[in-house]
Amino acid sequence: MRFTLRDPNQDLSFPPLILIVLSSTAWALLFSSVFFSQVSRHRPPPSGVKGLVELYGITSVIIQRGDEDEFAAEILRSAFQPRFKTVKVLKAGERKPGSAPLVIYVGSFSSNVPASRVFKDSGFSMKWDLLSEGSYLLMTWRKPGTTAIFVTGKDRLGTIYAANDLRNYYFRLGPGRVLLNELNLVEQARLKYRWVYYTGPQVQATAGDQRIGETVANPPMGNATENGLESLRLLVDRLSAARVNGLLVRGLLEMAGGNTAEVAEFCRLSIERGVPTIPVVTVGGGKGFVSLPGHQFNLISRAQAHPELRAIGVDGKPMDRTLCPSRPENQEWYREGVKWWHANFKVGGLHLDAGPLVLCYCANCRNARLGMKGKDSDYYRELARMVGLVGSAARDLDSSYWISYTTHIGFDPTLFPPAFNTKPSPYRKFPVLVPREASFPTDLPRGVPEDSIAVWDLYSMVERHGWPSPFKAPARHNLGQLGWLGDKSGDWHQLYFKRIQEITRHAISSNLEGLIMPADTVASLPIPEINLLAFGEFAYNPAADPSSFLKIKLSGLYGSSEGVRELSQILDLLESENGMQPQNKNEALNLARQVSDNAQGIEKEHWQGLITSLENWKTP
Repeated sequence: MRFTLRDPNQDLSFPPLILIVLSSTAWALLFSSVFFSQVSRHRPPPSGVKGLVELYGITSVIIQRGDEDEFAAEILRSAFQPRFKTVKVLKAGERKPGSAPLVIYVGSFSSNVPASRVFKDSGFSMKWDLLSEGSYLLMTWRKPGTTAIFVTGKDRLGTIYAANDLRNYYFRLGPGRVLLNELNLVEQARLKYRWVYYTGPQVQATAGDQRIGETVANPPMGNATENGLESLRLLVDRLSAARVNGLLVRGLLEMAGGNTAEVAEFCRLSIERGVPTIPVVTVGGGKGFVSLPGHQFNLISRAQAHPELRAIGVDGKPMDRTLCPSRPENQEWYREGVKWWHANFKVGGLHLDAGPLVLCYCANCRNARLGMKGKDSDYYRELARMVGLVGSAARDLDSSYWISYTTHIGFDPTLFPPAFNTKPSPYRKFPVLVPREASFPTDLPRGVPEDSIAVWDLYSMVERHGWPSPFKAPARHNLGQLGWLGDKSGDWHQLYFKRIQEITRHAISSNLEGLIMPADTVASLPIPEINLLAFGEFAYNPAADPSSFLKIKLSGLYGSSEGVRELSQILDLLESENGMQPQNKNEALNLARQVSDNAQGIEKEHWQGLITSLENWKTP
């Protein structure tokens, strides 16, 4: 069954909106039984119109929001405001919505208690305890003279997702008319962590530039506030709509030109949108807490100011740009750096990256590593010490902080990378940091706080087709990082639609609670946009049906029915589970041009953008 409406300008087709979208995969069979019992009626509903409904004659809309749902309500208010005479936002408990023709209840039932009562009085019940964080309900309920919509998350985050999806996918708002789907939809988050690693600002060429569509990575920091932090704000809105719930960023203060107030406002905004900022801190080496030169929490600047606190090399001599982790003064400096972030910015936690980790060979550091149990190399013993130091300091300040750390390896011993430090860098003169023969499983998770999150590199497992692996990630909490995407940062021609689906389907069986996808501000371009939406869809629910994703999430961008069918063919031509297929570029390009000739409005803009991307894709 399909719900189809006729519009003078276009034919919009929608798949049926049911309690849960089932796929043919084993994931659906595993999880589907949970959903069918979650929403139930105590009594039959009154008869009413089913399927798509055109709301004629509505001039006023009432949005009743919960105590913590101001942002979710604003998502809907801004969508309705230009199209109705009156759009009022009421806080739950202020007054009843009355007999308004369209009432939208926004918020979890603990946040919006009046909405919970209306839901129950209408004869429905919901088993919220069976749903995970970030899950939501979208439901329409009609009685004579009134249409009610429940935009209800299990929590504040789920409510944001429900509001975004309602606005973006289940309404068609045009001049003087509103087309609304009959909704009875529950979406449940399967992977707890859906993070993006910001890889750097990108500047898209302007329309008048002959290089239209090209990008320039990492512009000069003198223009950082305009091209960095401002672009990052726009990216956060896209991440929120894509159901991403964490943003890892390195160099925030540098992007803002040292303006602490701007960074604080950005962090506040990202929390509001459900995408908490997670600053990247390099431990042992690198730039420490702040990449801005001369800052009190820049590691290199501290080492230069206090040469007596530097780490000792294997030759017994002090090393430049490093700190000895055993010195009490340096340990206190790390704790103060954590306090500085906590005091000045609202963040979701800290991500500890030991990529440039330098081993100190002073007597205290040697003895500390020798005293640690297990068979790990010195590198991982040192990493465990640093994660323990910084992570414990952060969790002492806020027990809800996420503390993640990069392992720089996968968890399949047959696919370990050769050596960590193989590219030229300022640390090349130091000993190789990760040995070619790494122990497996690593003892690292046993040496760090139990609630820390280990981040494993999936590059080898995916690129060498070593997945599915019989091995599970060994920590209590594990994330997988899609490093293959990061290696191509700035290459906005690379499509990862199929590979993202494959990885998310293996994630849970490999003991991963989430994934991290590198991204940058070219997420507004066609192919990166598809990558981001696909990541949000399949990381949120690996059992999601790809065809439903195309029909619901991409139909508004590329046109429904024929446009989506043609887009599906193009995606199949461009990518397989093994990677891009350059031999099919011309066929995909010709098909896109044919569809673009008949497209209009925003659909034509997206088709033209896709065509530009394919034309500029330099195939082998």
